[in-house]
Order: sequence, then structure tokens, then C-alpha cells
Amino acid sequence: MRRKINSFFAILLCFSVTLCATGCMRHGDSDGTGASQSYTSGSGHSESASDTQKLPNTSIDNANDSSTDKSTNKSTDKSTNKATDESTDKATEGSTEKTEPAMTLKVASYNIFHAEKAGYDLSKIAKNITDNGIDIVGFQEVDHFTKRNGNVNQMAKLASLAGYPSNGRWFYPAIDHDGGEYGLGIMSRYPILKHDYIKLSSGTAEQRILAHAEIDVNGTIVHFFVTHLSYDGEGGGSSRAKQFNEIATKLAGYDNFILTGDFNTRDLTEYKVISNSAMVNSKGAVTYPDGNSPLDNIVYSTKAWTFGEPTIVTKSYSDHYMIFAQGTYIKK
Repeated sequence: MRRKINSFFAILLCFSVTLCATGCMRHGDSDGTGASQSYTSGSGHSESASDTQKLPNTSIDNANDSSTDKSTNKSTDKSTNKATDESTDKATEGSTEKTEPAMTLKVASYNIFHAEKAGYDLSKIAKNITDNGIDIVGFQEVDHFTKRNGNVNQMAKLASLAGYPSNGRWFYPAIDHDGGEYGLGIMSRYPILKHDYIKLSSGTAEQRILAHAEIDVNGTIVHFFVTHLSYDGEGGGSSRAKQFNEIATKLAGYDNFILTGDFNTRDLTEYKVISNSAMVNSKGAVTYPDGNSPLDNIVYSTKAWTFGEPTIVTKSYSDHYMIFAQGTYIKK
């Protein structure tokens, strides 16, 4: 009986050992340490723990790569966008930028013969100025409070009649005459900032002068001159050649001058002493009908101006015709 029981327990023990061994094999504990810890993923692939540890690293690497890519892309995008924007802005600026129109002036020279041929009615002379849209005019043979003109300030009256500002006109005396003065005048739509004049070599004959006004034309300073030179055979030691040389010396100090005047010469070569200049009446248009002569002219600096062809106003209420032309300022 005892032998049967012992045999039974021996069989039971063997069976337990077998079951234990089989269970361990099913859990993969080949050496009982659990070092491999392999497991079956949900996809049915066997993965090791070491592969699993790499996933976070791979994920960080991918995140870095993604971050770097995004940063690079953003940087590239910003750089590209900035370059594109700048290019677009420049292109837009280039296409919308407006070029300022060149400054132009209508300039006249007008010997008014102290308004005697206008019956001393200055409105007739003023009308010639306004009808032709003159911006700046140089006058010769102007009276200033003479008896023959009823003690009138002709420059002030002309400016008032033509609608020019009081700070845009000036009288320059050459000689005393008939209880007043006689000389030159400048009248401008724009303010005269400074004015002066110099006496020219005249001997004992009628004193000749060169008058100057510094005119502010919307921020650009224009040096405007007017003169009336000696006539041929005037005598008294006067010399038009000397006068031209003195004018040339004066104008050499200015690179944007305009000179108007009754030059009392038919010989257009006399103007050549004035450096860097050209004349409007270069073809000898008649401005003094009694002598069929081109006595009146406009001379300008070729460094600063170009001028169109002259216009001669034959109904000028004087023994001279008014001459005018439009100038374009080219000095940069």
C-alpha cells in the first residue's frame, strides 16, 4: 500500500515539474533572468526592448529634423518673401515714381521808351506782359517820378496793373532826369531776394549800367540781369566793347544767368565775349523797326538753360518791339 502511495506521489511530482517547465517555456524565460524581454507587438512582429528605446530617440531626431526643416523653410520663406517684397517695392517705386517737370520761364526784354508812344498809358504795356504770360521781364528806358510821366513810379504802376507782387519788381537808376530818374527795371512773378547794379564804362556820355536781381523761383535761385548799352557814334568816350567785356566779367561769376537788354548793336559777334552763353535772337530778328535792326536780345547761360525761338511783339507801344522766349532750366 505504501509503495503504491509513493509511486503516486512520484508520478504527481513528475507531472508538476513537467507543467512548470512548459509554463516557463511559454513565457520565454529561457534562463530565468528575463533579460531579453522580447514581446509580440500588436502587429504580430517580435520587437526587442532595445529597439523600443530607440523610438523616442528616433522621434527626437525626427522632431529635430522637422524643427530644422521648419526653421529653414521659415527662414528661407522669410528671406524669399523679403527679397520678393523688396523687389516688388522697388519695381513699384520705379513704376509709380513721378518725374518732376523741368522748370520753365517765359522771359522778355522790353524797351518801353518811358511809355511815350503809349501816351503814358502804362496799362497798354502791362497788357503786353500779361497777354503773353511773361514770368520775368527786363525793362529799358524806364522813368521814375519824372515830370513828363506825372511823377509816377513806373515800375510800381506796371507791377500793379499786371498783377505782379510788390516784392517782384525793382527800379535801377542810371541817370537823373526831368526831376526824377531814368534807367532800368526788372519785374517778376516771383520774389526778388536781392538786387544790385554796377556802372559800365561810359565816359562823358549817358551813363550805362548792368542791373541784377536774385530771384527765388520756387526754391531755385535765378540770376537775372538787364542792361542798355551805348549806341554807335554816341561819343563822349563811351565804348560798347568795354561794356560787353565788363558784363562778361560780371557774368563769369554766375552759372545760371539770364541777361536781357537793348544792346544797341547789329553785330551779333560782339556777344561772343560772354563765356558759356547763347543768344535767343541769334538770327537777327528785327526789334528796332526804325533802323531795321536786331538791337534787343536775351542771352543765357548754356550751363543752366535752353531757350526756344523768340517771339517778337510788334504792337509794343514803343520804338522797340518786345522780344520774349521760353527757357527751360537744365542745371542739376
